[in-house]
Amino acid sequence: MLEEFEEVKSAMSFMSGQYDDLHKKTDEMCKKVSVMEHKLDQFEQQNSRISQLERKVDDMEQQARQNNVELSNLPEKRGENLLSIVKTIGDNINHPLAPQDVVSAHRVPQANPTSTQPKNVIVKLATRELKDNFVSAARKVKGKLTSESLNIPGLQQKVYVNEHLTLKNK
Repeated sequence: MLEEFEEVKSAMSFMSGQYDDLHKKTDEMCKKVSVMEHKLDQFEQQNSRISQLERKVDDMEQQARQNNVELSNLPEKRGENLLSIVKTIGDNINHPLAPQDVVSAHRVPQANPTSTQPKNVIVKLATRELKDNFVSAARKVKGKLTSESLNIPGLQQKVYVNEHLTLKNK
């Protein structure tokens, strides 16, 4: 009987040790879960901040383009005078431009480098009102603005005039 009691006592001691180990591991896991939850909260806050900053950058990029017009499908020609072409477009859409109205005009690379389409032209006008009126006048003659009407030799193509939008806003 004493022997059985010792065996039960030994088994209880073993079980108590196992329970203590399990309790210790559970406490460690709870602490790790708490740390992970904290890190997850920080991660979510950082993601939220990144999204907010991305929106802010996009808004700033769009504002920087507020006076810009984008000409697409305008055939490229070596040695072309884009300022002269922009003036001709203005004449064709019944919205003549004075030399001081056009700040700059340049071609930009295509998003897809293997594209066979001509590079778009970005035209920076002097004021936002001038840009809005220019785009509005171009929309009134929609479909009538072509490479032929601009005296650009080659296959006749429609030329499109739009606001210069960021990729996110397109």
